[in-house]
Amino acid sequence: GSALNASRSFAAQPTAFVTEFRVEPMQSNQRLTIALNDGTSDCVLVYFHENGFIRYYNGATLATSDAYTASPGSAVVPYDVRLAANPATGTFDLYINGVRKVAQASFKTAAAATGLQTLKFTTLSTATGVTAYVDNVRVYR
Repeated sequence: GSALNASRSFAAQPTAFVTEFRVEPMQSNQRLTIALNDGTSDCVLVYFHENGFIRYYNGATLATSDAYTASPGSAVVPYDVRLAANPATGTFDLYINGVRKVAQASFKTAAAATGLQTLKFTTLSTATGVTAYVDNVRVYR
């Protein structure tokens, strides 16, 4: 299969900025990847992982945050996600539903000097039947 992608480009941010969005994964056995990209590389990577946990890269290390609940049937389980990223220092904080879960994690890949410029949502290329809703995307300083 092919991965499904949705992205939001914005003016390149070379210093600290925030992106926020609401996500509602419909399955906990599929992966939804969230990436901040500098135009070439995915520098910040966060996953609603197929093992039922929210995972992220801290440098080259894949780390685990909290378990998440998918939204089966009509039960709505949204997650308000905030990524506070600083390309100048190569670090980010991850907030889930207003609670900081990750502090000062290192970018997986250093951002270009021009900074980050795209927020991407992607499914696995091997996944079928993946459904996730993303809403209320904001990027600001």
